[in-house]
Amino acid sequence: MIGYRLAVLVLLLSAANAIPPEIEGHIVEPASSVKFPVTVAGESGSMHLMGTAIRVKKVVFVSVQVYAIGLYIDKKEAQEKLPRQVSQSLFSTLLSADAGIPLTVRMEIVRSVGGDA
Repeated sequence: MIGYRLAVLVLLLSAANAIPPEIEGHIVEPASSVKFPVTVAGESGSMHLMGTAIRVKKVVFVSVQVYAIGLYIDKKEAQEKLPRQVSQSLFSTLLSADAGIPLTVRMEIVRSVGGDA
């Protein structure tokens, strides 16, 4: 659970940067060119894309893009329960199980990695 919360926090920090413009209902993660839909179906309605990030792994002297992730959030719940300004309070509230804000993380594998010699 801590790993999931840490991944969400990293994504939120990355989301503080500007999101590229919407293209045909998708946002393109700039480093990997992976397309994420602006909205996805959630249990209680539409979930909206809050931000994207890329996981890069350094192997020897080469940086390899491993996966891209998109964080989706229930927009209505977020507007009701989260502070308006980016702060520690925003992250704490969002990651708190008590807040009850629905989150979805979508992961798209960018690079195929095999164990074959």
